[in-house]
Amino acid sequence: EGPFAKAGLDPAFVASEEERVTRGYLRLRELSAAGVPITEYPLPEARARWQDPRGP
Repeated sequence: EGPFAKAGLDPAFVASEEERVTRGYLRLRELSAAGVPITEYPLPEARARWQDPRGP
């Protein structure tokens, strides 16, 4: 409900955001189960952007 309700947003955008948030959540669970430090959290595409010498 409200201006940011899924029903009022572009369906493709909603689907891509749901997929991205789900991947982030699953990544956190994966790290927690493996005992890996939170600094290893970023998803591969985010880590690649940070390592790009041209900047984010």
